[in-house]
Amino acid sequence: MRVQPIGSRQELIIVVVESDRHPQWSAAWSVLEPYGTLFSVPTIKAAEKFVHTGLFPDLIVFFQDHVFQFSEHDWRSFLARSPLTRAVLIFNDWCESEPRTSTQLPGVIRVHWLNWLNRGRELISELRQHRGTLLGLPSTASDEERLLAQMGKRFLEDKHPRFAHIAVITPSRESFTWIHQVALPFAQYISWVHETDDGHSHHDSSPDLLIIDTWTDLTAVQDTIDALRAGTWPNLSPFVPCIVLANFPRWEEVQYALRRGNTKLLAKPFLLSDFESALLELARNRGEEPRNTRRQCER
Repeated sequence: MRVQPIGSRQELIIVVVESDRHPQWSAAWSVLEPYGTLFSVPTIKAAEKFVHTGLFPDLIVFFQDHVFQFSEHDWRSFLARSPLTRAVLIFNDWCESEPRTSTQLPGVIRVHWLNWLNRGRELISELRQHRGTLLGLPSTASDEERLLAQMGKRFLEDKHPRFAHIAVITPSRESFTWIHQVALPFAQYISWVHETDDGHSHHDSSPDLLIIDTWTDLTAVQDTIDALRAGTWPNLSPFVPCIVLANFPRWEEVQYALRRGNTKLLAKPFLLSDFESALLELARNRGEEPRNTRRQCER
């Protein structure tokens, strides 16, 4: 059977391997729906039946609820019959430690469910356009090779500032230092808000972006914004864009935080490229894209 290459047809063929439909998986489905023909199966063996009939998926997506959910033997058998199929595993909070146990599936890109909601559309769009640095790599690529590819995708350092004032809310000087370094190309001015801050050293103008490094639950995000409006910046818009850096975010907390709108959440740990993408997306939502944001991997 002749297999059509990606790019010569309108949609991707996507197979989703899942057991139960948790709320975060419904949100993950919404990322996939615009990009292809979707099939849902309970096991890798069931996905392999598509190959036996001559239907070779472009992408196979695993929704992982617990460790040891998927058989490495079954996955290798699938790859042997469909080696060009790309694979992404979207894992929930119970599976974050799996890479440390050396039980992860070979050749599969692991993405936290929250980061998938942030970056999934971009990754699938790159696969459909036959470009990109993650899904475009061979299935034999190692985690180190994927990381190096992501480093080559980082934005250039000569970007024109888009935000007039970014306020970083974090109790840690170390956290402020690295956030400042990453966000500096996107800002004309960056201030640090912390627990011992008296507010006198801050820029007079209200920030047009907040970066909140929260060490508590996400329900406190709105309380933080309300406290800034009541004290340091009375003119701060209640709808100011936010990037929230969260420790082990739970689905219920994420839903609560996202209700305010104009908010991007990142689950720690995350790649700097994920952080830069969140900054760029919020900058684009404000109007014109910052100048000189071309990527190093593009020609």
